[in-house]
Amino acid sequence: MPKGLKKSSISSTQAAAKKQAQKNEERLTKEEVKKAPAKRKPCAKKTTTKAKKAVLPTAPGALSKAQIKELIAFVEQKLDAGKAENIVTIDLKGKSSFTDFIIIANGTSGRHLNGLANNLIQEIKKAGYRARISGDNSDTGWIVIDLIDVMIHLFTGEMRDFYDLEGMWKEQLK
Repeated sequence: MPKGLKKSSISSTQAAAKKQAQKNEERLTKEEVKKAPAKRKPCAKKTTTKAKKAVLPTAPGALSKAQIKELIAFVEQKLDAGKAENIVTIDLKGKSSFTDFIIIANGTSGRHLNGLANNLIQEIKKAGYRARISGDNSDTGWIVIDLIDVMIHLFTGEMRDFYDLEGMWKEQLK
């Protein structure tokens, strides 16, 4: 075969291959564009904001009366749901330097006290308040949970009778 024929047939074959390759590339890029997510325009900032949960301050007396009443009702409801017994709330506002209210409740055993305390702490934190267990010794039958303006005392029946916090504070309140 003459050299000229060979060149023309090769060049036409190469040209056809190049065209096919370009078509394949174009098809691939079109498919990739279809698969790629569309670019979004930046949105304007929303003017609405989520309401923040109230967080207990670290200083006593920093909550309003309404907030304290709401917190007390919340704690009493959670203690009742946890099967705590003899729930009593005592107002110490102006009588005590370390808290405004104490809530006293019974548990049936050390295990019940631990369950009450742990569930109460979890629920209080979920509601957006700060809480810590000051006295965590269910072996002694007394657990204290500190909420700054409200203190919670969880006792076994025997320890509650022995320490008689209600009697002690009722004498101070007269």
